[in-house]
Amino acid sequence: FNEGSDVTEVYVYGHDGDEFTKIMGEVENIGPGTSQDFSVNLAAGDFEVAGKPGMTGDGIRAELEVPGDTAAQEDEALYDREVELEVEEDGALAPVPDDTANATVGEKIEFKLDNGTSTEHYLVLVDPAGGEVAKAEAAPNSEAEFVAELADEGDYTIKVYAEDAEQQASEQVFSVTR
Repeated sequence: FNEGSDVTEVYVYGHDGDEFTKIMGEVENIGPGTSQDFSVNLAAGDFEVAGKPGMTGDGIRAELEVPGDTAAQEDEALYDREVELEVEEDGALAPVPDDTANATVGEKIEFKLDNGTSTEHYLVLVDPAGGEVAKAEAAPNSEAEFVAELADEGDYTIKVYAEDAEQQASEQVFSVTR
């Protein structure tokens, strides 16, 4: 339950080397006076839970121990990295920097759209064959995200468009190689 005055998010982190930076699960946009449930399947071992008031920084962290045999277990991260996207004031997709607009086959990426406009926007990922991989809806002045595993080599397309304006979608190529 969020007793604070800021929107918050909660993360469960696993080990990545000596640090707790591997995202195992998350829930975002927990408004003041509200709560959200989420579940994470974890192997035995040590983890950290972080609450992030204002959705910034390292957050308030607590240790979490999952009992059981830890021998030969490796936790699988929810995703490998995040690609942050933004709707500009005119409703267009802000350009994705070249160094983040590519991936390797099998990579799991969280695509996160920040919609700072007063209009609902959709975020869609289309695979090289033209099939929809994932779709999320960002309410006005809100965020939306999805995690997609990029299974095929080729050029994926990121589309962002306002409600009822799919024909005017802003598009960005996202290249996936082996």
